[in-house]
Formats: sequence, C-alpha cells, structure tokens
Amino acid sequence: MSSKIASFEQDKKGVTITLGDNTAVRGDILIDADGARSAVRTHLYQTLEKQGLLPKSDTEAMSVGYVSLLGTTDVLDPAKYPSLLKEDCETSFIIDDKRTPYTWATFTVPGNKICWNIINQLGLSSIADEEVEPPDWVAQDKKKMMDSIRHFPTTYGNIGDLFDVTQTDRVSKVFFEDKLFETWNHGRVALISDAGAINAMQDAVLIANHTYDIKPTTHENIQTALNEYKEERFDAIKDQYPQSYISPS
Repeated sequence: MSSKIASFEQDKKGVTITLGDNTAVRGDILIDADGARSAVRTHLYQTLEKQGLLPKSDTEAMSVGYVSLLGTTDVLDPAKYPSLLKEDCETSFIIDDKRTPYTWATFTVPGNKICWNIINQLGLSSIADEEVEPPDWVAQDKKKMMDSIRHFPTTYGNIGDLFDVTQTDRVSKVFFEDKLFETWNHGRVALISDAGAINAMQDAVLIANHTYDIKPTTHENIQTALNEYKEERFDAIKDQYPQSYISPS
C-alpha cells in the first residue's frame, strides 16, 4: 500500500487501521511484525495503559547495550581490492583491546562491493526512548561517528578508506535494544517478533497455524487463537532470553 499505519481501532466485529494518508482498511485480525517501536505496538500499549491493562514492565525502557554503524561501498576496482575476485566471501573481524569498546568487520559481497560494520559497546544499562530515537539518523550524526573511527585498521587499509567510497544514504546507524515484553496480543491484535533469523520465523509460522482454521471468525474464537499463540511461544522465549540478551558488561 506504500503507506504507514497511523492508528487502529477494534471492536467485537473487526479491526480498522488508519493509514498515514487517512485511508481506512478493515479486517478480522491485525498482526504487527514491525518491531518494538512500531505504530501498532505503540498505539496498543497506550490504549491498554489508559485502561489499566498494561503490565508495568511493558512501560519500562528497553536495555540498550550497543550501537552499530554499517554500510556498503560503491562498486570498487578489483585491481585495488583483489579479494573481490574471489569466489567465496572474504570476511574479517577485528576485536580491539580494552582501550576502545569497538569491534568491526568487513566482508565482500557480489557486485565488487565491500560491506562494513562497526559495533560500539555503550556501557549503559538503558537509554530513555528520547535518546534512542529517531531510528533514521541524520547525515551529521553518522559522519561524527565515522570521523572518530576512520583510523581503525582493516585488511584493506584504514576503514576510513571504505567510508570514502560509501554513499551516506547507504550508511545506517542503529541501536541494539533488548526487552522481553509481557503483552503479545489483545482482542483482535497480535504482535510478532521482527528479530533476525529464528524467532521471527517461528512466530510467523505459529501464528499462521493458530489463525488458519478459525471457524467461524467470531471475536471469541479470534481471541482464543491469539491467546494460544502467545501461550505456546512465551515460555520458550522466556527461557531463551537470559541466555541471549545483549547487555554491556
């Protein structure tokens, strides 16, 4: 639809979303898979908080342990970067000593390009929402971090050499945020993970299984299906989380 969700309303007969262009779309179920800062999750949590139905833990700030700066270069000359001619991807990771909180990596990709990634351990247990947002960082913010680490060595010279052949609009700066939310669904609305690799796929498969055979699509049957989805996934995630979350040491 090429339009963002602005808000939604649900009742016993369905759920209506309002898009950024004021278009309204109505359906039986709304499934949000756009991360912890999505408009759907935000609107749902605000609504539940007003009704006194949101657990206190879901109102607390997310843990932010690391920030990542990553980008992809322009097309490069294989004569200057012979690794581009290799059939297999060449990957390099550098973990600095205790002088800096950085780890950085480079890897070749098709099209004679090199991807690079710098991870900075922040040393903070949590950061307020206003300090993390906005997700789309302006050019000055990216450049400030890039200028401070240009001298970091790589197998291709200093990483600043790769910065110089990377367009600003192909550079992203993102925080790694951690939180186990208690609220996964309410009424006709369900939230699924956008976490990379396994969890997002498992959520999608299980919620598809639980909603596929809802007959008839009454409000009660939909609620039951979404509750069962949460019950099946939550305990497994709760067991995994302490072993996998990223928190600064």
